[in-house]
Amino acid sequence: MKYLNLLFLLIFCMATSGCAMLQSHPKKHIQLNWNEPHKLYFQGKGAGAGMALMSTMGAMGMAIGVAIDEGISKDISKTQQKSGKSIEDILNDAAESTDLTILFNDNNNANNTPNINIEHIEFKIVRGKNDATGVTIKALYTDNTGAESTLNYPKDIPDYIAPSFPLEQLKSNDKLANELLIEGFKQLLSSIK
Repeated sequence: MKYLNLLFLLIFCMATSGCAMLQSHPKKHIQLNWNEPHKLYFQGKGAGAGMALMSTMGAMGMAIGVAIDEGISKDISKTQQKSGKSIEDILNDAAESTDLTILFNDNNNANNTPNINIEHIEFKIVRGKNDATGVTIKALYTDNTGAESTLNYPKDIPDYIAPSFPLEQLKSNDKLANELLIEGFKQLLSSIK
């Protein structure tokens, strides 16, 4: 009888500890948005050409420079879209692979979901060979208490050397733009304090 009671007590303890282990803690989420228009920008070759042409053609020269950058922007966007991943997918992938626990303030008044609003994504010629091109991202971060701060990748990350690829490769390889974007989003999320 003594052993039966002990066995019953042991089974009861195992069952209750098993139930406690099955309790799930809700995963903390962050709301990610991208401002309209959903567009990737480019700055580089056209700006220089526009300035040079402006001296001979006036305002029309500057317009030609802007059109050059707009055309390159469309080329990069079309190539990136061939990968089948939207910018929102890339944002969510970056959020999934980044530790977001620091974004949650345990303040009793903190009942909102943290929010990152992507305001501007721009591919830009950086120093280097073959028109090395990187990405810059500007975002507005609102923490769960409602406090806001502006985030600028890669500018706000000291001692970080952002990756880049030759412009011609970005215009032809559908994976390279995604690599730059996911790295930018990860670094942006990790830089939040």
